Amino acid sequence: RVDAPQPAAWRQPNNPSQLIQRAQQSIQRMQIQEQVSKKVWEMKAADVLTFETEQLRYLLREYGVPTRRRESKIDMIDKVLPMLDETQRRLILIRRAVEEEDYAMAGVLAAGTSRRGRLCEELVEAVAQERYGDAAKIQVEMEVQTMGRADITQDPGSYDPFLDADDWYMQDIIKSRNRGQQ
Repeated sequence: RVDAPQPAAWRQPNNPSQLIQRAQQSIQRMQIQEQVSKKVWEMKAADVLTFETEQLRYLLREYGVPTRRRESKIDMIDKVLPMLDETQRRLILIRRAVEEEDYAMAGVLAAGTSRRGRLCEELVEAVAQERYGDAAKIQVEMEVQTMGRADITQDPGSYDPFLDADDWYMQDIIKSRNRGQQ
């Protein structure tokens, strides 16, 4: 038996119902871990928006961000936003602005879309229209833009642009990598 001053998670259950409750909590935690297995900056806006409160809490805890039990889902999404890819963060902010009927803000956010964001939109559009040749070219250009960025979670212009690699350099790397695969 464990001493009472230790955390409740380490105490031995007093009765069978506590044992069952802890087993159910453990299963629930494992399910949350499976659902939130990607790195934050690899997540899509739709993933983050569909997460339940407990999933967001687990995700924030994994990255060392404190949360309170009473925090709303919106508050937790606000804490996740700085860790997201800038294109996905912008999509969430645009959606939020439209839901709040702040169309001026949505317009400003849409106009401020980065080159990577525009390429992402073009890629989705090309695939939807079944223009797979164009989609492949756009994918390569998006890869160049992504690999060349110092930090994809930062908005362009919010840090020194000399930290990013030059496009021509990244294109050469991708070309040489593609030659090696053939």
